[in-house]
Amino acid sequence: MPEADEQASFIKTLLIELDYYKKHYELDCETIYLGGGTPSLLEHKQLETIIRQIPRQNNCEITLEANPGDISESKVLNWKKLGINRVSIGLQSMKDNELEFLGRRHNVAESKEAIRLLQNNEIKNISFDLIYGLPGQKLEDVEYSLNQYLSLSPEHISTYCLSLADDCALAGYKNKLPSDETVSDMYYMIRSMLLSKGWRHYELSSFCRGDKESRHNMAYWTHRKYLGSGPSAAGYVSSFRYQNPASYDQWQQAIKASKYFNNREDIGEVIREKEYIILALRTTKGLNLADFNKKFKIDFLTKYREILVKYQELKLLEQHDGNIRLLPEGYFISNEILSNFV
Repeated sequence: MPEADEQASFIKTLLIELDYYKKHYELDCETIYLGGGTPSLLEHKQLETIIRQIPRQNNCEITLEANPGDISESKVLNWKKLGINRVSIGLQSMKDNELEFLGRRHNVAESKEAIRLLQNNEIKNISFDLIYGLPGQKLEDVEYSLNQYLSLSPEHISTYCLSLADDCALAGYKNKLPSDETVSDMYYMIRSMLLSKGWRHYELSSFCRGDKESRHNMAYWTHRKYLGSGPSAAGYVSSFRYQNPASYDQWQQAIKASKYFNNREDIGEVIREKEYIILALRTTKGLNLADFNKKFKIDFLTKYREILVKYQELKLLEQHDGNIRLLPEGYFISNEILSNFV
């Protein structure tokens, strides 16, 4: 998110981009996701201007990403007035030393106060992020954070295994990451704990209570079209996908020059089929055979018989109730399994 003196220019450019989408597509959004950067820093009028620009259905899910330290009672009340009905908080951990290592601006006390403010003002649909696999982290550390999460009664938890690229700021800690076996134990411990509390595991990294799955994320996993606006935003429209420039200045220059759909990649039928398979198999429900066969006019069981037989024999994949789905034993190594379909 740009600094305060750039915010007016940012909003102006964003509205130009949104207006272009409104003119060229019949927008009637089922979900809106205000995220990436730090939208919780925006003032009420700025958020109002953005939200009002987007045509949406009456029961639209509007999610705002927020840092705990940015949440105040006045902001929460304003968010509610704007129709924001879901907040995704980047908690990441409930241990101060882990938050400090990750470079987070908040501490555990601020997290708890932020959640209290949301819940006391009737924004109950709250999602927490949980990161595991940190250098030197033990199973009991993850268990502690998860127990703390559950005591705060969120509706949704997204889990992420820490991955360190060679050029990232924390790259020097790569040799201190837990073993693959330990990280796998963390993943399955998280899953076991949440299932034992009645939570639903609906996507490989996502858990919810009742029907509180992220409708926005499910649109992605079910290969539906979406538009993204702003720096680094991505979208999938008809037969192509695009990725806006990550640089704020480059994005602004592109929009002002009427250069939309940057880094456009045309998606042919072969790629669309592969993506459909991989995304569907990331959901615990799996890939619906009838839907796939109708959409691509081929028989999935015939075309992918060799892969299916291999992983069915390994008890990592199964056919159930008209779907092909991963078995829990295959969740943690899903990338290896799904790569066979590429």
